[in-house]
Amino acid sequence: MHRIAVEVHHWMSDKPFTDAYAIVHLSPGPNVLIVTLIGYGGECPATDRAIAALLLTAMVAVIASVSRINQLWFLPAGGCWVLLALCDENR
Repeated sequence: MHRIAVEVHHWMSDKPFTDAYAIVHLSPGPNVLIVTLIGYGGECPATDRAIAALLLTAMVAVIASVSRINQLWFLPAGGCWVLLALCDENR
């Protein structure tokens, strides 16, 4: 995780990663929670800074609040969105 988040993608520097790692080990539950902290605490989280991501977030929030669609269907949709973003990044 450290190599991918810090060295390969430069999502965060070593200090925030170490802090997130310590927080995860102090908190109850699975240690995989570090993935959430990496996404939240990165120094350059491009997710909510892009206009398309903001529009997608707003659209999902509106659909989830006014429809009877089970929110679990948003997980694979979000996974597809991330996969498309990663494919576009690798071009």
